[in-house]
Amino acid sequence: MLHSVLDVNVATMHNISFHTPSPFVDRLGTNYVPSDEEIPVIRRLVHSDSLWARELAWMDEQIQGIEISFRQLKEKRDAFKGNIDAHKALVSPMRFAPDDILREIFIACLPSATNALMDPREAPLLFGRICRHWRDIALSTPMLWASIHIPLTVRAGIELSAATVVLERWLNLSGRCPLAISLYSDDYESSLDPCPMISMVLDVASRLCRLSLRGPLHNFLRILSLGSDSLPCLSGLELSNRDQPDFQLFKNHPEAINIIQIPSLTRIAVSSAGMQHASLPLIWLQLTSLSLFQQNDAASQDFRHFDGNKALEVLRRCPSLRHCSLGITETDSHLNQCALSSNSTHISLPFLESLTLNGGFRLSSWIPNLSVPKLSYLCIGYMPNKYPYGTFPYTSLGTVVRISSGFLTSSGLFDVLSSLPLTHLELSCAYPDDYLYDTGITVDDAFLEQLCPPHSLCPLLTHFMVTGNAALKFSAASALDFVRARMVMDARLQLFEVYYYGEGEVDTDIPDIQSFVADGLRLKFKDLSQNHMWKFNPGLAASPADLPI
Repeated sequence: MLHSVLDVNVATMHNISFHTPSPFVDRLGTNYVPSDEEIPVIRRLVHSDSLWARELAWMDEQIQGIEISFRQLKEKRDAFKGNIDAHKALVSPMRFAPDDILREIFIACLPSATNALMDPREAPLLFGRICRHWRDIALSTPMLWASIHIPLTVRAGIELSAATVVLERWLNLSGRCPLAISLYSDDYESSLDPCPMISMVLDVASRLCRLSLRGPLHNFLRILSLGSDSLPCLSGLELSNRDQPDFQLFKNHPEAINIIQIPSLTRIAVSSAGMQHASLPLIWLQLTSLSLFQQNDAASQDFRHFDGNKALEVLRRCPSLRHCSLGITETDSHLNQCALSSNSTHISLPFLESLTLNGGFRLSSWIPNLSVPKLSYLCIGYMPNKYPYGTFPYTSLGTVVRISSGFLTSSGLFDVLSSLPLTHLELSCAYPDDYLYDTGITVDDAFLEQLCPPHSLCPLLTHFMVTGNAALKFSAASALDFVRARMVMDARLQLFEVYYYGEGEVDTDIPDIQSFVADGLRLKFKDLSQNHMWKFNPGLAASPADLPI
């Protein structure tokens, strides 16, 4: 119908002269100023009663008719398509999927970086809003309800009351499954204990396998004081009160240390200024995952001295470690000593796969004293996760090394690079202006030459990324020469990315470089000057940290 309407109207328009000729055609679009005699002529041409005005009104009427016809036809088409889609849905494969398959799909949809949220827009609550069948399956699958993140907020009493009801139902649905629970509190003024939600967690303490407590730890005293009799299955624990440490908590409540002495603990993450980390009464020998970070402020001077010697001692105690992250701190008087003490005795960590060393220190030559035959990931220094560029995934094959400028001297960097069979290297400036450490790594033309024949540094290197101001020390020509040299080595370069600030564009439209790209090389030079580095995302702090527990 619409097609016929258009045909009629177009034919009609071809048979009509839409406007009388204008004597001013040659003047249109110019700066010509009409004479006194021409002004009345122009006004008659554009007057509301003129032929032009009537022709314009006729066109508007035709357009309105076409639009009405188009809208009616579109509504009819949408209804018809909806009918077709509804019939297709009747034979959708998901309708015939066995319940066991649906359960596996539902479980795979659970968040991987956090525990499940009490949010109807997220799994598992979302599955109860699709159809009755999916709801029945979700409610009868205890594993879907085996993890939960519990925000404890006293500012919204109504929300807390509703969340209490949800939590009770949630825990009942989990059946007898081992539980992973994270609790977050942002209340620093008064204790939330006793709290009905904490009481519910205590009721299922015997099923807890992973537990995260974030916020003022005095709010969790009843949980912290539990021992192995109450928590027989607990294998992973996170304690974090960096935002508001309580330095008297463990002095006034010595029972609060009970939870970290549980024999079943193999994974622990502590981010707190209220503890002497090296003196924690952990069963160090059995730990497979360890993360220790401390607060860096003047109020915590007595608690934050976790230097390189203490870090080495901690590593020496943990021969079973697979993953380790240490935030090494110094008091102001020690910050400029520049090095971790070397140790002549080798520390054997035969199972260690990933090691992160972070904090206000400069690494010296003690890494060669570590025996780490299975190490596949090494990170040194501050490596912000929310930079506007990607980083190498930890799951990459080969050895990944990430180093932040300012934490190694150039000679120290060469020592690290020559001691590891690395395949992936990322060198980063912690911030756009690395003003804290101005004697660190220099990634310049000479450095790139060391990575090229005839030198033998990093012969297995296939992925190289430079980010921040460190990238400004070498020329574009040297960078492209580096690419050419690495592409003819046995271990061909697969990725070379440079992220820099305000140095202009790098021309890579060169025949031989483009041929490498065509063969699969991922090559990128990106100016970050226009990117907004920081974003305000309220509420994200309520999610448990992505720590190895």
